[in-house]
Amino acid sequence: MFTIDADSKVVIADSLASDQKFEYSAFQQKIASSKEPAYAVLDFNYTTEDQRSSSKILFIHWSPDTASVKSKMKYAAAKDQFKAKLNGIAKAVQANDQKALDHKELVALCNAK
Repeated sequence: MFTIDADSKVVIADSLASDQKFEYSAFQQKIASSKEPAYAVLDFNYTTEDQRSSSKILFIHWSPDTASVKSKMKYAAAKDQFKAKLNGIAKAVQANDQKALDHKELVALCNAK
């Protein structure tokens, strides 16, 4: 997960996970419990509609309804510039509630053409 520092000048890595220790459900709980916006980049593994294993790099912009308008605007303003610095992003997700982070929702997004 990535957050913007208190001075609103840089995006910093808030937490990192290695592939061997990553569990999507733990990630989903952690980001959904945050009352402030954040960004996340993850290598999302899923099964395609024709039952093949696949993965895509997802960029998630978490902006919960509980966050202040000022905080939401700060993250919205920085999102495109930060995302442009990342290579290989296949899909982007704007998530305002836990439903948008549901595994099935992300699989559907990845399977969409």
